[in-house]
Amino acid sequence: MREIYYLWVMKNTFHVINIQDFHKVFPESTSSEMAEQVFISNVRLNEHFEQTLKTLSEPWRFDGHMAILCSKGSMDIEVNLHTYKITGKSVMIYVPGNIVRIAHVDYDYLDDFEFAVVAVSNTFMSTTKMDFAALFDKSISL
Repeated sequence: MREIYYLWVMKNTFHVINIQDFHKVFPESTSSEMAEQVFISNVRLNEHFEQTLKTLSEPWRFDGHMAILCSKGSMDIEVNLHTYKITGKSVMIYVPGNIVRIAHVDYDYLDDFEFAVVAVSNTFMSTTKMDFAALFDKSISL
């Protein structure tokens, strides 16, 4: 895991990561036929947790769309140098072009900390056709 951390981090810069990088950083993630396009992982305290947090605490940019769902505990996430507190039962939506890092996690409460990451590549998003009119009731105004 240490070599992955060093691949990501260089002093005074950020790295662009992709779906395959997420699979390396979150070894407990589930793989599927779409593993090159979609990443889903439930992150909780385990033997990889501390290294994962250390890796994600350095600035990075993801080349896709992502949602971080915090189900238990809280963390501070920095997006383009603005810090946001993500607490239990909240979601952070990431769109391409932002620089992100996990700024703070309260290590005193790691047993009560859990979050999920859902990430999809730009290729997947650009080839997926969605009929939003069919998804939402016509009476709801966007």
